[in-house]
Amino acid sequence: MIRPFKTVLGALAAASLLAGCHNNDDSNGPVTPAEQVAFVRYLHASPDAPAVNIRQGTTTVATKLDYKQATPVLRNTAGAVSVSVDAILPGGTA
Repeated sequence: MIRPFKTVLGALAAASLLAGCHNNDDSNGPVTPAEQVAFVRYLHASPDAPAVNIRQGTTTVATKLDYKQATPVLRNTAGAVSVSVDAILPGGTA
């Protein structure tokens, strides 16, 4: 019982020491923020819905996505974007 407690206590101590380390040297000029990115995956999770086409902004990211199918992970610049989902009706009409 004591051993798991010591292990957890040691891990917390190490994490707090690492969290306390910060390089405050601004001699190289201001640091520019990294590009803000978002990762998105679309998943068709409705068993009673037809296959769908998905558009992100003006780009089609999936066509005929069926139940239990997903897109690959998509890398995007972070920010607001419009997403539209069009069901494919019998006869092929979206």
